[in-house]
Amino acid sequence: MNQKYWDSLSTEARDWITKFQEDMGRRLNDIFGPKLGKEWVICLIATDPVHQKKGLATSITKAMCDRAERTTVGLSTQKEETASWYESLGFKRITEWQVTSPYGDWTNIVMTKEVDGA
Repeated sequence: MNQKYWDSLSTEARDWITKFQEDMGRRLNDIFGPKLGKEWVICLIATDPVHQKKGLATSITKAMCDRAERTTVGLSTQKEETASWYESLGFKRITEWQVTSPYGDWTNIVMTKEVDGA
């Protein structure tokens, strides 16, 4: 994370982010075990609404899976609609949990896709 941005956050926000990252790390370790760090992770794909429904995100996601070859591709999403879209590309839900933050609550959905028999 950019240091200037980090320094601009309140103490409450920095504490929450630190705890969230620690919790996410534990959860991912439980999910992936020895594979953790060897899988590909999709961190963020977003399409400008003007360009949505043209296949751009689908093309990027498929290309990442093609490049990943014989491994696991993982991601997390917070929207049911997006999770359904990833399922249409062959991803499976692994787990989900409710996240509570000072800025609102959401469901975190972790999904994976085994590529070529990973």
